Amino acid sequence: MSSGMASAVAVSCIGAMIGRSTFGAWSGTVGKIRLNSTASSDSGPGTEISGGSYVAGGITLGTISTTFGAAGYAGGVASVTNSGAAVSQTNMPATTTVAADLIDNGGTRWWWGDLSSNVTTNLGDTLTFATSSITVQLNV
Repeated sequence: MSSGMASAVAVSCIGAMIGRSTFGAWSGTVGKIRLNSTASSDSGPGTEISGGSYVAGGITLGTISTTFGAAGYAGGVASVTNSGAAVSQTNMPATTTVAADLIDNGGTRWWWGDLSSNVTTNLGDTLTFATSSITVQLNV
């Protein structure tokens, strides 16, 4: 499965950490998961799905601090999962979702990743990512 931090965000972050620039990409807490019908990459998002009651820009994650648990570190990997809540979208369009992007409330894409397996929904289905099924990690 391909996944990672968006390259523009990574460059902005590392530049700010060494004092060469400001962290200009940050506009708030990651607050949405955008679903894509084509794969994402470090340089750009996949094609966002549309239709049903899915709103362009992604599924709002609610109170992010209760959706995601505490971050941890083990074996050279910092990570966090949605251990506090499942993430659902009702009334999905008829589509196949292959990837997702985590974006902040200002629309900046922070993380991207292919799903471990494609999810096909029929018009009106509910798509649910179970508790602890979304993992964001940073290899250090």
